[in-house]
Amino acid sequence: MKERDYELTEEKAIEIGNFLKNRREELGYSTNQMLIKTDIDKSDLSRIENGKKRKLNPIYLKKLAKALKLDVIELFKMVGFLDDDIEIHTKKESFEIKNSMRKIVYFPVYGKASAGNGYLNLEQEIYKMPILDEDFPNDCFFVKIEGNSMEPTIIEGEFALVDPNDTAYQKNKIYVVTYDDESFIKRIVIDENTRIVILKSDNTDYDDILISEEKQEYLKINGRVIKIVSTRKPL
Repeated sequence: MKERDYELTEEKAIEIGNFLKNRREELGYSTNQMLIKTDIDKSDLSRIENGKKRKLNPIYLKKLAKALKLDVIELFKMVGFLDDDIEIHTKKESFEIKNSMRKIVYFPVYGKASAGNGYLNLEQEIYKMPILDEDFPNDCFFVKIEGNSMEPTIIEGEFALVDPNDTAYQKNKIYVVTYDDESFIKRIVIDENTRIVILKSDNTDYDDILISEEKQEYLKINGRVIKIVSTRKPL
């Protein structure tokens, strides 16, 4: 039976293309490597990544999901397949897809966040990333981690899910904060005697950032990290 292509809107095609291209680059795969892994012609892959190919075949998506180490269920949901489009799977897989689809939500991914001494752009949305819903607030967002200052808790390349509604101080919790026009992912501790705010790294190679009471007007808590999502394969 011939698989039916699914036609995307122009906006959705660009969103999917950006998502797949970013994922390929995160894994360090060249287009030649993708050709070997998927058997998808490089010109077709380029058209998909550039949002020029609006008719997507489920077989292509399954190959891309496998090569890019993505959950095919989440990718199908992102594209917007209906139930009859997903029947290319076995009955068991179709049952799992239909049940999982109800639990998937999408949150925006913002510019790469340095877990060292870097700047985080909280204004530019790069793409949306799916995640199984755990009753997360609707306005959560992801930031991608660069640097190793929060290791071993957060590893470079992982994604931090941030709740922007949770800005009240809780000792030793991890937050996305902006201080003096730079943004960081750090633990927050407030010294009870001096009232100095301390931005702490889990990696002891990094020094604490100390913020006096006079300087705290320049400190903003953007939200608390409530979940870490890793795309690394388990050992």
